[in-house]
Amino acid sequence: MIMALYGADNFLSIILQNTPILDVRAEIEFNEGHIPNSTCMPILNNEERALVGTRYKQQGQAAAIALGMKLVSGETKVQRLQEWRNFFRVYPEGLIACFRGGLRSKTTQAWLAEAGVDRPRLIGGYKAFRQFLIGQLELLARQSAFTVVSGATGSAKTHLLQALKSQRAVIDLEELANHRGSVFGSLGLQPSQAIFENRLSYVWIQMAHTEPGKFIIEDESRMIGRCAQPQAVFEKLRASSIVLIEEPIHRRVENIYHDYVHGQCSESMFDKYLLALQQISRRLGGLRHGEIKADIELARDQWRRTYETEINKLWIEKLLQYYYDPLYTNSLQRRQPNILFQGSRLAVFEYLHSQVDNQVTY
Repeated sequence: MIMALYGADNFLSIILQNTPILDVRAEIEFNEGHIPNSTCMPILNNEERALVGTRYKQQGQAAAIALGMKLVSGETKVQRLQEWRNFFRVYPEGLIACFRGGLRSKTTQAWLAEAGVDRPRLIGGYKAFRQFLIGQLELLARQSAFTVVSGATGSAKTHLLQALKSQRAVIDLEELANHRGSVFGSLGLQPSQAIFENRLSYVWIQMAHTEPGKFIIEDESRMIGRCAQPQAVFEKLRASSIVLIEEPIHRRVENIYHDYVHGQCSESMFDKYLLALQQISRRLGGLRHGEIKADIELARDQWRRTYETEINKLWIEKLLQYYYDPLYTNSLQRRQPNILFQGSRLAVFEYLHSQVDNQVTY
């Protein structure tokens, strides 16, 4: 039987068709980096992989393979094979992948074929596919055009992008990184750097083939939480023209209050924000840090007693005045970007909504 293979010539079609992938690497490898639209169903789990790795170092490849086959035999093999068959019942167009497209995916493919399921495996595996994705990021950064949505903290830039997604090609870096971008912007567990880059490349490639033209992107620092923008993407962003949202501070305070506080108050929320405040204490200075900390503690105390949360606006406004606004103003002055349009969030939305994309060949 000739086993079907998918190689580098198929990578683009895999992305454009959102082809499901059965990833048979161990969980620890998958969590470090994987192809979007993949499902982790290991042939060797974390513990088994560690045992096989130790055997390889001590006794060589043949002994390691023999141990692997022993570990995944009998009922264990039956169970894993059944899980793989169930995967391909749901995703009959799916592929099989491991790290380099070697022994693990070959073995999985052969066992499935014996059970009557013939599916291709990915030549070069995750490693080759990731190299392709990184190369595409470099290419897209050179060929694409950005319109950057900028504005002081609290201008509701993310809400603007969300509203534009049904009409324009929007690259939402914060969504891909699962982080709002600021020291206070944690949304929970972030993806690894590799997963962030893979996701970014995937969605950008898909948009470039369905909505060619200028891409809308939010003005972000290099770091979005723990995820770093790829250098080529960040340089493109910083060199691009911007549309500037200008909102009065009371409206920005209201936006932040609704996004970060309203309906979210809890002991853990206050603890999280006090920890974030500590991280910027040196830049704030001792007096201002102490002042905002006291305001947060006051807000916590009032919430405990009355469930009132409006008082949080006090420390939010001070945080903007003392920390975020000076940072943003200084950054904008250093960059001196070309400003295509500036105005309220509604005015910027209407401007972007009215623009006709300049076609870009990809």
